Amino acid sequence: MEIAPPVFELLINLKAAKALGTKSKPIPGPHEVYGFLTTSPNSVVEPIHSKAMPVILVTDEERNVWMRAPWDEAKALQRPLSDDAIKIVARGADKEDKAAA
Repeated sequence: MEIAPPVFELLINLKAAKALGTKSKPIPGPHEVYGFLTTSPNSVVEPIHSKAMPVILVTDEERNVWMRAPWDEAKALQRPLSDDAIKIVARGADKEDKAAA
């Protein structure tokens, strides 16, 4: 199986991190984890994170291709979101949405 860079990044729920163990001493069992695919950042994200941004699929067609198409077709979706499709909604040290909490 061919894996094209950048590879999937694995994110772990911090509350469950202790229950996973370590790479050399993993703790077996079900764990809540997920991954996401990254790509180079667009010009909106690049000033904040110059290394990468997540791949964002915005249409039903894109999601269908991602889930069902062969890699040769699906890999075309590994691209930055267009600059006009994303905007910054909070800046600064405290980015929590306190109204939603």
